[in-house]
Amino acid sequence: MLTRIYIAVLFAFMVVFNSCSERMDINPSELAVYLAVDATLTNEVKAHTVKLTQTKLIMDTVIPPVQYATVTISDGERETLLTESDTLPGVYLTPDNYAAEPGKVYTLRITNVDVNKDGVNESYESVAEMPKALKLDSVTVEPFIMEVFDIKGWSLKCWAYDPPEENFYLFKAWKNDTLVSDTLYEYNFTDDVFFNGQYTNGIECQRFDESKPREVVRDGDVVTLELCHISEEYFEFLIGAITEASFKAPMFSGPPANVPSNISDGAVGFFRVYYTIKGSDTVYIEHKEETDK
Repeated sequence: MLTRIYIAVLFAFMVVFNSCSERMDINPSELAVYLAVDATLTNEVKAHTVKLTQTKLIMDTVIPPVQYATVTISDGERETLLTESDTLPGVYLTPDNYAAEPGKVYTLRITNVDVNKDGVNESYESVAEMPKALKLDSVTVEPFIMEVFDIKGWSLKCWAYDPPEENFYLFKAWKNDTLVSDTLYEYNFTDDVFFNGQYTNGIECQRFDESKPREVVRDGDVVTLELCHISEEYFEFLIGAITEASFKAPMFSGPPANVPSNISDGAVGFFRVYYTIKGSDTVYIEHKEETDK
């Protein structure tokens, strides 16, 4: 009896599966090409970058850079022309002494580009406000152990006051001047719903997992927490990007949605403007000397 039920269920599944499939012929030459923007502006004094590329087909191995564009950033008082890198095509740089200021609104403009190759130049624009400055009192590093999952490492905790309005934060971890959390999946970001208008009192912001070679810390290592005060728009972008890049379940999940973008005229990507501050601590590992009994 069980065998018959199993065969019936399997047959029904095959019928449903086959009825949901439909052949689709796609001509790659007919697919639209869009401008992809990866731009970052912070309060750090340095050369900030705007990376311009074209969208590509999933089977393509090379991401085409967009060269010879005119890229400017304006704060309402002055306009700065970015220069394309000599060694990195499609990467445009501000002067080395450029820094954004909290509370100012910045406009990114991109012109002199013809991404869709129709002979007509396009123009793109994005507007973003730099969030308020923050004060980070201190950062501490402490060992942690999760015996249930057999995970151990070091926890980075911050001591700071969160302003009373709704705020959004991104946390990055550094080890001896090397950024360890350098991918989207290693970012840690949150709103302030659980500590709005309060002192954080050493809330955990990032971790170093000893099972990952890049995150192993040793006695005397200097670890740094980078606290970024980000906009709600960028917060939503991070959620959208991770959601679309993650594994989808069940099998018949709906089609992917577009990741949020703050670039005009159908371009993809994001112009992120945020305030960043860093705090460091030194790892101290207690050494126990063995004594002969």
